[in-house]
Amino acid sequence: EHKKEVYTIKWSPTGPGTKNPDIPLMLATASYDHTVKLWNATTGECIRTFNMHTEPVYSVAFSPDGKHIASGSFDKRVRVWEIATGLLEKTYRGDGGVFEVCWNQEGSKIAACFSNNTIAVLDLSKKEVLTITTMFLIYRYNEFVSTGLSLFIFASFASSNHFLGIWNFRAKIGRASCRE
Repeated sequence: EHKKEVYTIKWSPTGPGTKNPDIPLMLATASYDHTVKLWNATTGECIRTFNMHTEPVYSVAFSPDGKHIASGSFDKRVRVWEIATGLLEKTYRGDGGVFEVCWNQEGSKIAACFSNNTIAVLDLSKKEVLTITTMFLIYRYNEFVSTGLSLFIFASFASSNHFLGIWNFRAKIGRASCRE
């Protein structure tokens, strides 16, 4: 069990009826206790605890194949774990706390939004990082859009502004709209 409140939960893309039917259905929980826990969704048993964050964990996301999990914390780090072994595979340190992480459909990129108004896109295959700086703090955003155009949609719903942005990775251009 977690020692403090759970901030978010995510279902795995695994189990019967999915593209990954041979991997059991799991539930990931992220907590203010600085941990991420994986649960067997059928038995309720805790399968694994990831505990290398040093601040509350605000976001978790499963890779599309269900073999990895990314976590984002207010310790300014995105961590990528291999689920089967529990090994930490990658760490990225940004300049602000992490509000959200998500994978692209192919499982080759992870996007993270930070409390310093930036979005980092981690290209795991090329080991590159693209950083997008926005005018507004971004709290939540959508997953990569699988249109073949490498588009990424993100949004902010701050108290004074509403912001929607689209970034095209191939063309390296973006558009944004703001409504006060």
